[in-house]
Amino acid sequence: MKILKKGCLPKERRHVATCDNCRTKFEFQEGEAKMVSDQRDGDYLEVKCPLCKDGICVDVRRSGYMER
Repeated sequence: MKILKKGCLPKERRHVATCDNCRTKFEFQEGEAKMVSDQRDGDYLEVKCPLCKDGICVDVRRSGYMER
């Protein structure tokens, strides 16, 4: 078997988020967040802001997923 394009494991995917409370912009790996399944509104990630510890919900489809 030959890999044509190397991907990355789900827990290693990186996302960018901005805290609504303190406006801190930060990057986190998917493995650092809690995945929440929502059939009605779509899946999202729950993560805490590293500065103010406020809870942040990040839409998986619009999260600013970054490949490296």
